[in-house]
Amino acid sequence: MNEKKHVMKPLPMHIETRAKSRIEIESADSVDAKQEVAKGTVWAVVAAPVLIGLLIAACVVGGLLLFASDGPVALVQKWVSAIVDM
Repeated sequence: MNEKKHVMKPLPMHIETRAKSRIEIESADSVDAKQEVAKGTVWAVVAAPVLIGLLIAACVVGGLLLFASDGPVALVQKWVSAIVDM
């Protein structure tokens, strides 16, 4: 059989390597900006449920005032009749 031997080539005596490096420098301004963004996110997460709760309370109070002459029981009766009569 005709077998070929795989011959490795010798490596050169000097090999040039290049290393890329990134230097990240954080200034006090960038750290402050990140903290402010985090604070704003926390306030948004806290404020959203509070605003939704206030809206719900305003709707309930408005509904009670709308049917104030009949009271909350009449409000529930009218709401159920509105749903059932659809």
